[in-house]
Amino acid sequence: MAELSKFAEEIMVEIMSRLPPKSLMRFKCVRRSWNALINNPNFAAKHLASSKRTLLSSSSTTIIFRHFLIADLNPDEMEMILSLYNFCNDFDGCFLEDIHFPHSMGLECRRKFHEPGSTFGISCYCDGIICLADYGQKPNIVLCNPAIKEFKLLSESQLALSSPTFRKTAAVGFGCDLMLKNYKVVRLINSGWRYRDDQDTVIPHLYAEVYNLRTDSWKEIKIDGLLKENKIVVPDSNAQTKGLCSKGILYWCAMEEEKVLEVTCDGDDEQKEIDMHACIISFNVGDESFHVINIGSYDDHCCLIDGVLGLWKESIALCVRGWTTLDIWVMDDFGGGKGSWTKYLAIEPVVKITSQFALFGKSDEQFVLVACDDSVVIFYDICTNKFNYLPLNGVLLHHTQVVEYASSIVSVKECNKLDMEA
Repeated sequence: MAELSKFAEEIMVEIMSRLPPKSLMRFKCVRRSWNALINNPNFAAKHLASSKRTLLSSSSTTIIFRHFLIADLNPDEMEMILSLYNFCNDFDGCFLEDIHFPHSMGLECRRKFHEPGSTFGISCYCDGIICLADYGQKPNIVLCNPAIKEFKLLSESQLALSSPTFRKTAAVGFGCDLMLKNYKVVRLINSGWRYRDDQDTVIPHLYAEVYNLRTDSWKEIKIDGLLKENKIVVPDSNAQTKGLCSKGILYWCAMEEEKVLEVTCDGDDEQKEIDMHACIISFNVGDESFHVINIGSYDDHCCLIDGVLGLWKESIALCVRGWTTLDIWVMDDFGGGKGSWTKYLAIEPVVKITSQFALFGKSDEQFVLVACDDSVVIFYDICTNKFNYLPLNGVLLHHTQVVEYASSIVSVKECNKLDMEA
């Protein structure tokens, strides 16, 4: 009888692990045992694994948009909105809901039209949790799980707070240390120019810091992997610079810059741009190390302007827009963030594309690009040349951000306890 009861309990857990988060949040009020189960980090990990399997096999996809609407009360201002949107592989879609943030999170949702960098954006996504960062004057970073309406404002970074005004956030990433089952946030801060030891030249300089959710603390880390004599690799401010997280590695589109500012005897400065080309920055969340990945045979420094990273069958993919084609590159081997790239395909799109936002695919027959032309957002299947327009209202479409989303019940307050092996 006891074995039968245990078997029934295992079946119940298996069934509940496949339910959507909204249903599970309701079930917490039904029985105390269900509430304890749903709040258990091991169950959250089991539910997450089920959600990831469903994402790969499902005929539908959920994405999150960051877009802007004209403010109701002030036509000179616009309001930042995060919206969930679901669509099937035939591009028939339906709007789900907007995500609203508590005022206590300190996120600026409104801004003037002439202040494009004064609001926050999607910096990364991992395990159902969205990382939002302020790329303006405020160093705020917020973690959000939209499925369970949970938010966490990270503690203040002393490095960011002590920075002079010319320093700003260059990139933010969020991922999981798969060995220690611990989530971390990494931030790159651009500090401008710094004199080298010989005092005759200066180069741009970056700081990097990591926030550990388990200890609720920041620490500065080395960026040796991004420095090469007079060269420095920086996140590409012209690209869709949100990070991509996969298997404990973070990725950003980047530029390797070799700039030398020579100081002459009479005190005049002469800046010489020697070289500049595109690459990828990777960051291992486990050992907290940076690496640089070159991109195939591309040597045009403009190749990643409007480039976008994505996941295709659990591999890292990159879509770049050439003069007449869309080129897709796929990483051959993760190699701890040190992989190489192979050109997968090049096509001439049948619709006008002026900006790219997201790239994802689940099979050899599907490669979906979310982009826009001058006036509308487009879902474009690169393999079939099928496309559809998204009825997403808003302004400044070129500042839209998009992430593919799989819901989870991972708590942003308790995710440091998550057992990823469940």
